[in-house]
Amino acid sequence: MLIGLLLSILTATYTLAPKNTLQPEGDVPSSSIAHFQRSSTTGRLGQMTAGNSTHLRLEGWDGCTIRSVKLKMHSNGQSGAGTLDMKVGGNQIWKIDELDFCDPLWSGKYTTDWVDICKDVQVQVGSYEDVDILITATENSLYISQYVIEYEPAPMACYTVEFNTGMDSMPRAIIQSELGGVVILPTWCDTLDWYFVGWSEIQVLENDEVVELLHAGSEYIPKRNTQLWAVYSDVKERIAVRNYTTNRYVMTMWNPLTEYFAQTGMAMCGNVNEETIQLCGAELETNETGEYCWWGKIDESMVYQLEIEEDSTLTIVHEMTGEYIGYKGNKLSSESEIKWTYKILSDGSMAIYTQYEQPTNIYALNFVMQGSIGDFSLVAKMQKIDIHQWTENGFWLFPIVYPRYTSWPLGPKDDQDKDEDMEDEETLSTILNKGTYLMHWGEYAIYAKDKKKYLIPIYIVQ
Repeated sequence: MLIGLLLSILTATYTLAPKNTLQPEGDVPSSSIAHFQRSSTTGRLGQMTAGNSTHLRLEGWDGCTIRSVKLKMHSNGQSGAGTLDMKVGGNQIWKIDELDFCDPLWSGKYTTDWVDICKDVQVQVGSYEDVDILITATENSLYISQYVIEYEPAPMACYTVEFNTGMDSMPRAIIQSELGGVVILPTWCDTLDWYFVGWSEIQVLENDEVVELLHAGSEYIPKRNTQLWAVYSDVKERIAVRNYTTNRYVMTMWNPLTEYFAQTGMAMCGNVNEETIQLCGAELETNETGEYCWWGKIDESMVYQLEIEEDSTLTIVHEMTGEYIGYKGNKLSSESEIKWTYKILSDGSMAIYTQYEQPTNIYALNFVMQGSIGDFSLVAKMQKIDIHQWTENGFWLFPIVYPRYTSWPLGPKDDQDKDEDMEDEETLSTILNKGTYLMHWGEYAIYAKDKKKYLIPIYIVQ
């Protein structure tokens, strides 16, 4: 739905900063993501010696019309040469072959002063197209400090979110009710072998890890006309245990402190180092029955072996290093096997603690804030507590499970369907000419036509 059009010319500036980062300035598109790579790890900021390059890649410029590009560059005093290649959606719009920097297509002179290398263009960035600017030095040295892009913004619109379920049926597309408005993501159905777990902005092939899972019922703000892919898992939910037995676990907490630092839960991820254990994010949530769930990626550093005894004691071993998570006095230590005492709290989570010197001196393994003013962090360490007052927000333990994911729960059509499709040359021609290409599947390409999927051998497509 087109509801407005901006004709003004805007300017987006990307300035190089230390550690090969970019500082965006000016009217950068709200959906833009900038990636910068410099092939050399030595030399001055933005320097390209012979054989080295810089590469700027811009995402999220869909619908914008680029009018001009200005590069702030210089060479050495008497040398410097290279090439330039700018593409939009893979189509070349600006090219400088290997030439000395003193060539008119560059600056027209060697100089150590910053000069503007400019190009007028008129190209609209299509949906899901990237903007790439690659500069390669062929003779020492070329330098770049800034990219300046003049453009017309994309027409203001309410965007449409479409859904691909990998099946013949799917939810209706949803159009934003207002500019910048939220879209409530719909739920979807399970199959016999796969459970629907949410949506993804990219299709997920079987066994792929989900980069970011968008859950049904959550708010989503599209930055363009978008297709979301259904994501299915062979594990219905990764749920925190309430029946504690010896096993391999991810050890998480979710409390006001983790909410402050990570807006959700956090997990231990490492062995004892200087009496602390580092933490990493763990996006916990509750399901419809109130159970704690987590769909995050399990890193090796997050896995702990817990030996849980019936006498309310346990030991903890960091699996990757083989080191114990124990204590010495009232400090964390990994020197030897140490038994902790545990208690199941009223909310079902677990407190892990020990007594130190006096019966009233109870120290627990807890997530604690440390650092100086303005530079706080959250770590796991020993903390003195009143165990009788600790009733909730202890450890939530998630057994180590590695789910598989896919956006194609039914997979390709069976062999009978393949043969029938291939026997009809007229049908095959129609599919190739009027159908919609979806993806490759092994030695086949999957096309969609009239709400059906067809599997066509690659050699025929080519």
